Order: sequence, then C-alpha cells, then structure tokens
Amino acid sequence: SNDTFAINAGFSKKSEIIGLDDFDMPWKADAELLRSNDLEIIITEKSIVKEEIIEVANGRKVIWLSRKEPLRNKAGKVIGVICNSLDITHQKDIEKQTQMMTINALAKHAKTRVAREIEDVKDYFENILSVVPGHVYWKDLHGKFLGCNLLQAIDAGFKDQKELINLTDYDMPWKNNADELRKIDLEVINSGRTITVEEESMTADG
Repeated sequence: SNDTFAINAGFSKKSEIIGLDDFDMPWKADAELLRSNDLEIIITEKSIVKEEIIEVANGRKVIWLSRKEPLRNKAGKVIGVICNSLDITHQKDIEKQTQMMTINALAKHAKTRVAREIEDVKDYFENILSVVPGHVYWKDLHGKFLGCNLLQAIDAGFKDQKELINLTDYDMPWKNNADELRKIDLEVINSGRTITVEEESMTADG
C-alpha cells in the first residue's frame, strides 16, 4: 500500500498496514464483499474494474474506482491481488447532482407540456360549446355550476361563463323555480339515469 491508503485506513504510515486484512480496517463491515472481489481475481486470474463503497478512518463514506489484477511470483503463479484505487466520490456527487438537475428539468418540461395540452383540449371543447344551439351547463353534487356555454351565461345575466361558476339556481333569475330544478337534478344523481324534461324558467331579460 501507499501512504494515502494507510491514512484512509487510520494509520500514519504504510508499514503499519502490513500483515493486516480488510477485516482489520475501518471498512470491516464491507470486508466480505471486498474479499469476494479479491477471490474472483484469484480464481479467474483476470483483472477487474469495480466501484467499491467503503467507510474510511474519519467515518466518511467514499467511492473508490478500483482496478484489481492478479499478483504473480516469478514463476507466474498467482500469489495475491494488486490493486490501484482512485477516490471518485466527488465526481460521483457531481454526476448525481447533474442527473437530478436533468430529471427536474425534464419533469418541469413534461408538466408544462401536459398543462398546455390540457388547456388546448379545454379551448377545443369551449369552442364547440360556444356554437351549440342550446343551453349547456354542468354542476357538482351540491348544485353548484362548474361551467356552461355562453348562451347559458347570457340568459343568466352574465357576460362570461366563468361568472356562473360556484353559483346555484338559487342565485339565478329563475330562482323561483330553483326547488323544482334541484329536485330534477337529485333524481338524476340518485338514480344514475338520464332523463329528459321540459323546464320553465325566467331568464335575465325577463
């Protein structure tokens, strides 16, 4: 080992590490995995490159990019593992931040696109409603108007469909007929059936 590796292991010089193994190091919790990587090299006699996440002497989690290869004697026999590790923790942090920024940017773009598409669909149906020859409106379960076409708004005494939103038949020029209209609405809600009826009401122009 070199001095940098020794310091990460909690020693002042590399000579102090001789004869120890990963189970004697601050990263002993990961020793089994590291030993497995070493055995893979010894058995296959092939080099590998892996990212290894370990805890060094100061308690910091670091990511090492390790290239490990067989250590051979003069006869060519594998007698151990030689490793060259590079601390890439900072680079991985930058990579993660970049990925998050990209994800956020894509999410924002998608949200904007969906909102635009919804608005386009809304405009499309509003254009259709504006030319429908008759009154078109929709209410919630409590009888509040959620929307309507322009003809319905005008007959109610408004210039814009949005002015009708959250009002009820009791707020309209036909409020004297509101009880009967509410009764018809409740029949549809409770039965779940479509009904066709004639409704007599007073419009804004009398």
